[in-house]
Amino acid sequence: MAESVECGGFHVKAQSLDGRGAWRSDPIVPLLSAITALVPIVVLCIFEFPFYSMNPDDQVQALFASGRFLNADNALLMPYTLAPVSVPLTLLYRVFPAVPWYPLMLLVGTFISFAIAYDHLWRGGFRDALCLSLTAVLVALEVVTLGYFTYTVVAFLVISAGFMLLLRHCAFERDAHVRVSDVAGCALIIAGYGLRPESGMAALAVFSPFAIWVFMRNRRLSSVVRGIAAVGCIALTVVSGQIAYRLAPGWQSYPAYLDAGRSVLDYPALDVDEVREIAPRLSENDVEVMYDWDFIDEDVFGTALFDRIGAASTRFNADNLLDSFGAKTTYLLLAFVCVTGLLAWLVARDLNRRDVGVLAFGIVFMLFVGCGVLVLRARPRLHVVIPLFIVALFALSTCGFAPRGAQLGKHAATSRERNVLFGRFATAIPVFVALGACVGCFGFFRLTVSPLSAQAVAPTVAAAHEYVEDHPEQLVVCVHTQKLLYGAFNALEFEEWDFPQNMLPVGGWESHTAPWYSFLEAHGLASGDTLMELARRDDMVAIVQPRAMELLRTYLAEHLGRSISVDVVEDLGPGVVDPASHLLVCRFIAE
Repeated sequence: MAESVECGGFHVKAQSLDGRGAWRSDPIVPLLSAITALVPIVVLCIFEFPFYSMNPDDQVQALFASGRFLNADNALLMPYTLAPVSVPLTLLYRVFPAVPWYPLMLLVGTFISFAIAYDHLWRGGFRDALCLSLTAVLVALEVVTLGYFTYTVVAFLVISAGFMLLLRHCAFERDAHVRVSDVAGCALIIAGYGLRPESGMAALAVFSPFAIWVFMRNRRLSSVVRGIAAVGCIALTVVSGQIAYRLAPGWQSYPAYLDAGRSVLDYPALDVDEVREIAPRLSENDVEVMYDWDFIDEDVFGTALFDRIGAASTRFNADNLLDSFGAKTTYLLLAFVCVTGLLAWLVARDLNRRDVGVLAFGIVFMLFVGCGVLVLRARPRLHVVIPLFIVALFALSTCGFAPRGAQLGKHAATSRERNVLFGRFATAIPVFVALGACVGCFGFFRLTVSPLSAQAVAPTVAAAHEYVEDHPEQLVVCVHTQKLLYGAFNALEFEEWDFPQNMLPVGGWESHTAPWYSFLEAHGLASGDTLMELARRDDMVAIVQPRAMELLRTYLAEHLGRSISVDVVEDLGPGVVDPASHLLVCRFIAE
């Protein structure tokens, strides 16, 4: 490999003709990959442990896992994570309750995923310029992932890492033996899909072009078996998760309730008249209460109601498209698709294979389809946009294991000469990419991550905590305002927070779970009319903002058939997001 050859008038080492440094074939590469993935995690955690970006979803997940949600320590299940992940996680909390298992799980998942990505990228066949440029982008995205800390993103990463482990042998090698990496890949697929099924489906779609590649280029029994194993892991996760929900006391109605509710609230809101035509018993205010996520009274907002409204909800239309283009994340999404397209072209050019080019652009196409679905649903959310781009890069990195195309005849000298000339600038390209990645990271942290920690020290947040703690004799209903209480802590500090025994959070899908029913029973409440008790009991107050206060007042008046007045017990201060909207402690009085 060290001998010199003449190429277009230049004398170069034969090793440089493939553009790969000798270090990339060294057995130490897996260790270097692990160190590279670990350094950002250690550095960020030392300076400031991440805050959960998806408040309150991640906090609710952590509370369920540790048995702190509504102080029900008997739950083995979690609302958004399936049993293959939730059961082991909750058992770990029972055995070692002092260990912050939930945030640790997310950090370990991030570490493993990027370590696998770096290892595959460096050991693949890309030339150093492209390899190091992609490395710089991935390091920046790992930092972004840690800053925008949420289980949704980690689920994308983990299942994609599982696909990468399987695809190396499934798509590009003819290896009939079962390897440790195959077993690890299946385990990661189960973990990623179980952590967040929706993330798993999106990642599967981006990696789906590899199935066509295997069928066209590597049709062997071992490859087919690995593909079946991947699909089987997903099926096993889904089936076991649904069985667990339907067998666990207090959870039987949850899957149907969640699916029906999401068919309504995961899509743009229907007009009030459209909803009332489907459900005439709902008033205009009831519809607003529903779309404000205050739908915990089962007698009013049941699964059957959501089923009827969801059947009439428009999934994809031009109005959603127009709404999406009013969001900045849509343009970020389009930029990511364009960057992925450029990288796919570079991958095909670097490996000098048209079939790999088709595979790479198939990945881009599936990313584009996924983005189109998000835009047509008017849901281009940051916690989906960022990981979709990362998944696409993971998939493109896997293409590096495809053998290079043969350079024969008169085309060989031209191709090699171009590579040598390109080599003059090869050192500078990764440097410029790294600088751009640093600028992008800085901007992201400044605009998106910093506000999370700034909100934690807001005086209103401290006032809300003090009120709940100072009034244990009251049952405090937090109508979306639990987000303020949750957001006061980073992910590690949140593990040490004791959930108040006198607080009932409103504004999510937790109202059909075992801890919810146990809490209601302990406080003498019924699931059919929980909110209505605000006007019946003197010991119940609500922490709300003015708009929610008016919605609740009208809701209580309409359903109780009585005039309702509002006594503002305490003004906790200006809102964190909207200072003009104060946070109020209110008592609703039926006259």
